[in-house]
Amino acid sequence: MKLKQPGNPQYRERVLKHAADLEAWTKAVPGALDSGNGVPPSPAFPGELTPFATHGDPTTLYNAMIHPYVGFPIRGAIWYQGESNHGEGTLYTEKMKALVGGWRKAWGLGDFPFYYVQIAPFQYGESPPDILPSFWEAQYAALSIPYTGIVPTTDIAELNDIHPKNKQEVGRRLAQQALKHTYGRKDVVASGPIVKSVQPEEGRLRVTFEHADGGLKSRNGQPLDWFEVIGEDTGYVKAQATIEGNTVCSLRQVWPSPQRSGLVGASSLSPIL
Repeated sequence: MKLKQPGNPQYRERVLKHAADLEAWTKAVPGALDSGNGVPPSPAFPGELTPFATHGDPTTLYNAMIHPYVGFPIRGAIWYQGESNHGEGTLYTEKMKALVGGWRKAWGLGDFPFYYVQIAPFQYGESPPDILPSFWEAQYAALSIPYTGIVPTTDIAELNDIHPKNKQEVGRRLAQQALKHTYGRKDVVASGPIVKSVQPEEGRLRVTFEHADGGLKSRNGQPLDWFEVIGEDTGYVKAQATIEGNTVCSLRQVWPSPQRSGLVGASSLSPIL
């Protein structure tokens, strides 16, 4: 990126070399025409020196929309994740580390809170059905960044609309994160259930959730759906899931040794738990 800055010595050096190459080419043109062999293409301007031109280029959005605010006092930041990253998988976690770390360094206010939104369910054309579940895992993995929080959207999405309309609930959930973790409101419930552990039992797996304040239940009072398990020598198969107690679900299936459980890997996931 520094090469694109006209004040950079390397920029000047490469532009002068390009000018020299153009001059040499210009001098060679008459002889090439006289020879009847045709004129070779002129030297192209070095691509690495070409200025960024679109909002998708590195630094463009940051410099236009974030950097002007650096220096203003802030208490924290919220991030509504856009869809263009949905195919990045685990790379997203590293990008989030760079994003949060970069903002914190720019402001110089320490590890200020950073709360972000889970990307909403949507079927992206012919993309593999597990493309979003993989991305969601990367989003939750970013919680390893200190003083961060995520708000889920799988239960308030519109599967045929890439921009779900219920932003009020998204805003409320972000506010709950801030009230609890930034402003110390211990009475606030700021997170939905998150898997804490998966323990194998005879013929089933027991999934324990944290942040299950008030107990687990289905949103519509119906039996749980969208659960699958995988065996040592099988692919994923549908499983019967039941709630036992306040914080666990049990997964049963026909295979003798279930190894792993999970919600169905689908970009259109809209679970009722």
